[in-house]
Amino acid sequence: MLVFGNTLPESRSCLSLAAFRGAKMSIGRIVGASFAYASSAFMIGFALGAIRVLFLAPRIGSTLAVSIEAPVMLAFSWAIMKWIGPRLALPATPAAMVVLGLLAFGILQLYEIGLAIFVFGRTLRETLASFGATAGAIGLAAQVAFDLIPVLQLVPRRSQSLDPQN
Repeated sequence: MLVFGNTLPESRSCLSLAAFRGAKMSIGRIVGASFAYASSAFMIGFALGAIRVLFLAPRIGSTLAVSIEAPVMLAFSWAIMKWIGPRLALPATPAAMVVLGLLAFGILQLYEIGLAIFVFGRTLRETLASFGATAGAIGLAAQVAFDLIPVLQLVPRRSQSLDPQN
C-alpha cells in the first residue's frame, strides 16, 4: 500500500512505517549483494578470461575455450552467491532474488562493456556485435545463467524437500 503524508489511521501508521523500513533495508541489502555478486564474478571471470585468451583459445579455438570456461565460471558464481546470501541476510523470496539477479546482470554488463571500451579500445557497436559470434553467444548464455543463480538457489534440493526433519 502506498502512503502519502499522514493519510493512514493512527493504529496502522506504525505498522506501515515498520514495513517500509524493513523493505528499505531489504532493498539496500539486495543492491549491496548485487554489487558484491557481480563484482566477485567479474574479478574471477577476468582471471579465467585471461587464461582462456592467452592459453586455451590459441590452442583449441575461441568457441571450445569459452565452452570450457563457461561451466567453471558458473560453478564459481554458484559458490559466490551461496556465500553472499547468508552473510547479508537476504530475503529468501523469489521476487528479491529475481531483482538481485537482474541488478547483478546489469552491473556485470556495465563492467564487461567498460572493460571492452576503456581497456581493449573497442567501440560499443563492436562489443555488442561480438555476442553474434558463437563464442560470444555462449558467453552471453552463461551470463544469463549467472542471472538465474540467485533464484535457482531458492529451489530446495530433492533430498531436502523429502527429508521430514528439514
